Amino acid sequence: MNRGNSRVLSKAVDPGCFDNLAAGGLEAGESPLDCAWRELAEEAGLAPEHIARLEALGTCVTERMEPQGWHSESLTLFNVHLYPGVVPVNRDGEVMQFDLIDWPEVLRDWQNGTWTHDAACVMARAGLHALGA
Repeated sequence: MNRGNSRVLSKAVDPGCFDNLAAGGLEAGESPLDCAWRELAEEAGLAPEHIARLEALGTCVTERMEPQGWHSESLTLFNVHLYPGVVPVNRDGEVMQFDLIDWPEVLRDWQNGTWTHDAACVMARAGLHALGA
């Protein structure tokens, strides 16, 4: 099962699309791991005691044309395993709701284009990781 979120309709990019549990930009001098912990707290109300395991999955680059020009972004990916019964809570107003989604739903929604570009990349990498590839 995968936990994701639905972005609020007021977001400038990909409003209403499914997104990662938490994501965000690296602050100056911040490590990717510290950024992951900060974003998990800010966007999903999750603290270290809620998380059974946080594993690094590597990086990927997403590139695409946007109305403002060419968008190229390097993503550092993590897989988050929550303890049973832990439910994320939005803290920053960027999320309409969190959902627990099984892989067939992820694939269906991915084919329908309802995931953000970045989240689709992350989900593909997480799926490959789960398969041992």
